[in-house]
Amino acid sequence: MGDEQDVFLSPEVPNTQLVCSENTPVDTLDDYDDDDESMWGWLYPTQNISFKPLAMQKDEYTFGRSPKCDVVFNDGCVCDNLLQVISKNHFKIFKETLSGIEAIHLMDLSMNGTFVNNNKIGKGNKVILKNKDEIALANLHNKVYVFIDTSFNKHWIPPEMKEIYTVIGPLGSGAYGEVKLAQNKINEKYVAIKKIQKREGKEGKTYNEVRILQNLKHPCVVTMEDVFDTSDSLYIVMEYVSGGELAKRIREVTRLSDGEAKCIFYQLVLALQYLHLKRVAHRDLKPENVLLMSKNQKCNERLVKVSDFGLSKLIDTNTDLKTMCGTPVYTAPEILMTQGTGFYTHQVDVWSLGVMLFLCLSGKLPFSKDRSPLPVVEQIVRVSYSMSGPEWRGVSPQAASLIRRMLKADPNQRITIEQILAHPWLQDKAMKSKVDLLMKDNAPCGDENLYLELQASTLRPAKRRRLGDDDTVLKS
Repeated sequence: MGDEQDVFLSPEVPNTQLVCSENTPVDTLDDYDDDDESMWGWLYPTQNISFKPLAMQKDEYTFGRSPKCDVVFNDGCVCDNLLQVISKNHFKIFKETLSGIEAIHLMDLSMNGTFVNNNKIGKGNKVILKNKDEIALANLHNKVYVFIDTSFNKHWIPPEMKEIYTVIGPLGSGAYGEVKLAQNKINEKYVAIKKIQKREGKEGKTYNEVRILQNLKHPCVVTMEDVFDTSDSLYIVMEYVSGGELAKRIREVTRLSDGEAKCIFYQLVLALQYLHLKRVAHRDLKPENVLLMSKNQKCNERLVKVSDFGLSKLIDTNTDLKTMCGTPVYTAPEILMTQGTGFYTHQVDVWSLGVMLFLCLSGKLPFSKDRSPLPVVEQIVRVSYSMSGPEWRGVSPQAASLIRRMLKADPNQRITIEQILAHPWLQDKAMKSKVDLLMKDNAPCGDENLYLELQASTLRPAKRRRLGDDDTVLKS
């Protein structure tokens, strides 16, 4: 999200499965008070066991197949292959004070072994358990729990939010706020909460992202689920997208295949078309602000979500775009040339999308200090880039042609969103069918008719309208 770093979810937070009917730990989501000082940690289960998250309040917890353990593993909660290698008393977690400092320890009690972060502890040995540590049994691949130290998250949200959400850990932070992963206590759904500190005289900018998000309902745009306004902070509760950033995916594979790039790009174009018809200019499109759904899906079958609307702008007849903003290497030349003194249109988003497609297909940025002796800003203003390197071998000529049409210095010469959707490279019926199914399966409540109309007729945009007072709830 923006400049935020993916510091928490590696691997992604596991799904909580069905509750074991007989031996489920009792100290679960509904049985504790966030402000209770006796509450010192959470154990979040992986897909390998069918427990609810365990809220840790006692000084010691034992785990194993023995009925005498605090947490009992049996055939109702654990698959047979894993159960066979779990000891009657496999491990314990306990608090211990050393030199006046309280620490959380895990002791291995088993012959087959307990692993913390892929390291075997050894029977009778103990290690200090830290925030986000992963616990596996008998084999480093048999991960069963992720430990969360609640001291990191106490008092981060106000009391009225604690009644609904459990804060788990950090997702990232940036210039516009800190973001943490949380879980809804009622439906156990994971969410991302952004906390924005209010600054005196700047409440208008503080509310900007909320004003944008509350009106956006599209499968390829991150959904805002709730907002809490306190005297010193604004909390935006958004849907949590577990597959990580597009930027991370590109780093993992260096460059995307034509099929994967096309599937992702098509969804981004649909999202951008929707935003522009809702009179929203994003102004900070980049791979760090594109999130992917679960990694468990095939690369070509993953929904993508545009996120981070901190620099976005609502446009109407009384509003002009002239602010100098965005991430330099993705910024359109008309913004750089005017230095905030001239006007530009939402065509700046098309430019950013062109830079992103260039990066997806080649693994390199078109404008960077490593590619030319010219300063990056001058490269962009001159539209000085090359598509002749070895990284372009195998890239579709149609895709290369589309990039050239997006990276035009004159926004009036630059291809439009509707023209992009009609471009030959995107006339792939199989790909479009996959995306249509993904969008329908993840349809938010709200603007279904609008985005379905856009899907059905990409050359016939929906009727534009002016934003009225009813379009916003929070006003700057």
